Amino acid sequence: MQTSGTESFRVLARGGIIRVRTPDHARFWRNYVTEHDAILAKPRSEWSLNHTRWTQMYFDDICVRRPKPWHSMGHFHKWGWDEVAMVILLESVGFSDVRRMSLHQSAIADVTDVETREDLTIEGVKR
Repeated sequence: MQTSGTESFRVLARGGIIRVRTPDHARFWRNYVTEHDAILAKPRSEWSLNHTRWTQMYFDDICVRRPKPWHSMGHFHKWGWDEVAMVILLESVGFSDVRRMSLHQSAIADVTDVETREDLTIEGVKR
């Protein structure tokens, strides 16, 4: 990704904004841990494997298997990004004012026309 970040910085005009949106790896695994801890807190007679759906989703639909039509929207991921890693990457290639943004929060005027869901979204500016 370092190469992609460097190339993005190179081709973007001065004052341009990069906006990167990707699944939030930390939030994904936090969901797993939350469900795991909730099951673990119950009496053993009430345990289930419901929390393992996150692990199954990760290996079946997100990273390992070639996607079937409509699994993971027709693509799969080779890396899981979190806010810290994405901010460090964009700053390391030269972007400034790098920060996490929420759905439709952006310095880009028409972002609401293309953004449809909350994910890990990071913006930075080429100064």
